Amino acid sequence: MKSINHLFDISKVLAKSKLKGEDALEPNELKILHAWRDKSDMNQHLVSKLEKESWEDIQAHAKTGLDKEKAWQKIEKSIRPNKSISFLMTLKWAAIIIIPLSLGVILYSQYYVGNETGSLMPGGNGAMLTLSDGSQINLEEKDDLQIEEKSGEKLMLVQDELIYQNEGEGADKEIFNTIETRVGNEYKLRLSDGTKVFLNAQSKLVFPVAFSDKSRTVKLEGEGYFEVSHDQERPFYVEVEGMKVQVLGTSFNVKAYANEATTETVLVEGKVKLINESLVETTLSPDEIGVLNKLSKEIEVSEIDASRATAWVDGKYYFNNARLEDIMKDLARWYDFEAKYSSQGLKEVRFEGWINRYEELDPILEIMEITNKIKIERNGKKLIIS
Repeated sequence: MKSINHLFDISKVLAKSKLKGEDALEPNELKILHAWRDKSDMNQHLVSKLEKESWEDIQAHAKTGLDKEKAWQKIEKSIRPNKSISFLMTLKWAAIIIIPLSLGVILYSQYYVGNETGSLMPGGNGAMLTLSDGSQINLEEKDDLQIEEKSGEKLMLVQDELIYQNEGEGADKEIFNTIETRVGNEYKLRLSDGTKVFLNAQSKLVFPVAFSDKSRTVKLEGEGYFEVSHDQERPFYVEVEGMKVQVLGTSFNVKAYANEATTETVLVEGKVKLINESLVETTLSPDEIGVLNKLSKEIEVSEIDASRATAWVDGKYYFNNARLEDIMKDLARWYDFEAKYSSQGLKEVRFEGWINRYEELDPILEIMEITNKIKIERNGKKLIIS
């Protein structure tokens, strides 16, 4: 597993060799180059390819294949977020000053992204916004955004958070927007009443640009964490398949993926009321989880550590005696892979522990293997569990 920083080291050595010849390399640089080149046939092919191409050809590849700014943004997102801003800026200017960025981009795109044996990287910030007129905006590609809907409501993008400006009086007619995250994406937004929503990967939220003066209702598919702005006069509803969550002002998490047999609601603080299709009401208190069985339509309540159940919002996963199949479903939405099992019984193997959501996946898989409960073989984005 090669980090992106190691690839920049290789890029610098390749650039120096290209500019001045291999004889100009220092002993340690030769060692780096030869070790990397001899690592695989693909590496040897890439070195030969770069040796034959002119700088004009390399620049042309960079211009036609990848936009330099977008390429750098993609590389930045692949660097672990615990790196400081000063480190990132130093690395960025080193890449620009010491070597042409295009060479680093080519190496990154041909080796790191295309290498099926490279580590599976964590997801990042991104979502698709669909406005009331049907037009779509890819928020992953936007650094700033200001839009005014026909109703007069305004929305803006501030530091990767979509914000709908505070409304005045309730809207006479609700106009809806939709925000949707793909596999490997997460996003946060602030609704017009001040409610904050954190969307997990592969999730969809339909919401009004401005709420009515009687109630506040949104529809969720997937997983979302809500910090609802208190409004005694207007209850807040989250509608999911088979159930409605009613609150006045509170923090809670709803997990309602279509391909799962249950819908889970975890209450962090405040109080929520769960209402199933038969209009049976179930009230949750803090550190309780309400699990709706989609088949029986019944809701079962039990105690839970809410801070652990909602740890994904703070960049962690916590699995408490969790089934392997459930763990892999969560990780697959974030790391974008497919899990296959050599036997059905393996899905019931249990694990417990913390996982840093922004780490590469391979070290996590290695730790799981150390328990001797399972063996994992990876081929690109496919995991074979035995």
